[in-house]
Amino acid sequence: MLDSQNVTPEQIQRQKNSILAFELHCQGHSYDRIGYKLGCAKSTAWSLVNEAQKEILLEQQQDLNILRNDAIATINDLIKSRYEDFKEACDVVSDDGKLYRDGVRMRGLIVQDILKLLQERNKLLGLYAPERVEQFIIESSQNEAKIDYSVFDLEELSQIYADSLKSSK
Repeated sequence: MLDSQNVTPEQIQRQKNSILAFELHCQGHSYDRIGYKLGCAKSTAWSLVNEAQKEILLEQQQDLNILRNDAIATINDLIKSRYEDFKEACDVVSDDGKLYRDGVRMRGLIVQDILKLLQERNKLLGLYAPERVEQFIIESSQNEAKIDYSVFDLEELSQIYADSLKSSK
């Protein structure tokens, strides 16, 4: 893209030629033929096609970055939403103060959803799938202790969840 404030007529013409050269190249014309049609040398025709290709790649990369950032923002919103659901599931208690088994199961499902969302976000960021859960602290209604899930790997987290299911029965 040319800077609209400092554009010379020669730059405008070169960009037009670059677009035309690229179109001709896509139609299968040789650089010699492109040069002949544009009234320039074969090397200039190659340069014009190359400039157009670089411009197109740059625009596509910018579009992909916008889409990627939008996807990451959407995933972050979903993670926040599921975390709020998790906090609500932790508050599900009966009149006698015991956790409903459904609340415990729901927490496990929500944790699985959060982990899947984290994996998708990490793919978009170019990172490996998480082996540790992002840091968040959960108030446990059963023993009134705080469990920091960021210090556990996925196997330990699964075991904690299985133990909580056993203790809620």
